[in-house]
Amino acid sequence: MQFMNKKNKTVLTPVKGEYLIKFKEGYEGEKQVRNLSEIERFKHSKWVPKDNLLIFTFDEQAEKTHTMSEILDELNEDQTVEAVIPVFEDEEGFRRLVVPNRLLVAYHPGLKDALIDKLAGTYSIAEQSRFGNWLILELPEGVELTSASENLEDIPEIDYIEPVYYGVNDAEEISTNDVRWNLNSININDAWTITKGNPEILIAVIDGKPDISHPSLKQSFQQGLSDDWDFADNSIFSSHSTQILSILTGQRDDLQGISPLSRIISLSVNLNAQYYHQRAEAIYYLKSIMEARLLDVQPVKRVVANCSWKTSGDVRIIREAIQEAAAAGVIFVTSAGNENTSGAHYPSDYSKTINGVFSVAALAPSGRKADYSNYSPTVTISAPGGAGQPFDDDDIYCADLNNSTAFVAGTSFAAPHVAGVIALMLSVNPALDIESISDILVRTAVPISEQNPGNWQYLGAGKLDAGKAMDEIRKNNEIITEPTDTDIPDQHGGPKINITIADDTFDNIDTDLFAKEICNRACMEINQLSGNWVLGSNVRITINDSNGSSVILNYTI
Repeated sequence: MQFMNKKNKTVLTPVKGEYLIKFKEGYEGEKQVRNLSEIERFKHSKWVPKDNLLIFTFDEQAEKTHTMSEILDELNEDQTVEAVIPVFEDEEGFRRLVVPNRLLVAYHPGLKDALIDKLAGTYSIAEQSRFGNWLILELPEGVELTSASENLEDIPEIDYIEPVYYGVNDAEEISTNDVRWNLNSININDAWTITKGNPEILIAVIDGKPDISHPSLKQSFQQGLSDDWDFADNSIFSSHSTQILSILTGQRDDLQGISPLSRIISLSVNLNAQYYHQRAEAIYYLKSIMEARLLDVQPVKRVVANCSWKTSGDVRIIREAIQEAAAAGVIFVTSAGNENTSGAHYPSDYSKTINGVFSVAALAPSGRKADYSNYSPTVTISAPGGAGQPFDDDDIYCADLNNSTAFVAGTSFAAPHVAGVIALMLSVNPALDIESISDILVRTAVPISEQNPGNWQYLGAGKLDAGKAMDEIRKNNEIITEPTDTDIPDQHGGPKINITIADDTFDNIDTDLFAKEICNRACMEINQLSGNWVLGSNVRITINDSNGSSVILNYTI
């Protein structure tokens, strides 16, 4: 099938022996799953009751013995079956699950109502996006995907058209005191001397539904999980997301997260089986937060999104969602993949085409590339991901379901190391742009060419070093404390801050920490103000108490 739209084309070739069934609403596939499992040439199936979908595979001999054609004829005649369609392969070799009888139609902003009027009477609308600009159309009976696409091409309100793609098994994991080796490896203690995060920096984990009752996560989710964060209608808890959250913001002695004081949310998607446009919806939700600079009436300075998953090829609805959210200021940290290949991988390959996407490969404790980790020119940086099976102390220690813990491995767990460090960097200076973040990560990365003589050039800048990265941030936001009776002249016509505190407070605080916090807060306001708040300006900070004592600080932006 050659699928065309207004801007490009996707060539999809049927894969022999692999099929997707969509059942009619109100019917389930239990009977078909049971019947198929009894067929001699049947290999395996994946049944997703909530979406009325069944993916199944025959072995190589099925076609030769006519078994496959007979079964397909029976399924096509089954009154509970809406459609049977092959699994396709695209030009890059990715398997594509195309949902039959549906199309995703993206429209130009502001033209939704006009498009709906033109579609009325011919196409029914199965789903509308809450945050993006697209509709999911139900095709009339007997109308093929390609012909429907061609018929819709000439409607000017339409931006592009693509099949409704479906993803399965997209979580990128390998199939378990003191700060652990992975945090020591990135010098986290040095970073923590500067900050452990800021609640106005939002880390968003796009993944399964986490178990937030785990002791290491309770503190970060005191208000629970919002219904607005659910993009999967999924009640099954996910080890994968629970593990990733503990790497980012865990708050237990033996499970310390990288940026525990940053605010974190978990956008629930289904990496086991889900329409890709639902995942894109979660990404557009982050765009709306970044544009509003607000979440639940609390200010949000920056958003860092952790995406430890893959898609089956370059899925446009995902690509454009990331592109638009990144343009709005959302930073995406993605896993590079676990196929031990240098081939194409999405969404991590967008690191070379979308400003604001970082791709992360995985390292073992020795600093060598983990055996499973992908490696390619699109990798931005490498981070601890664990050595892989057997799971033990050489892997990443995480929270897991039912208040348990586990050692895990995968690029899924390398990515949150980078996401957490970026959150720390932004906690000190939320005005950092993507180029500055990237430059600091690259310049401070630890070379790993000796450990990886054959492929170091495909592992990005080297190994993440949180301590060095945060030291760079500290140097750029240096605080100079002068004696209280010294008058510091203004430089560059910079702004002034005057703070008065209660007289019984000043004697009981650590003045160095207090001064540091004031300067950090001043820095956070830089991109909210204008005028003389520019790089190189000097901020004069005067801290007074009611007894007339004062501390004068000079802070260079």
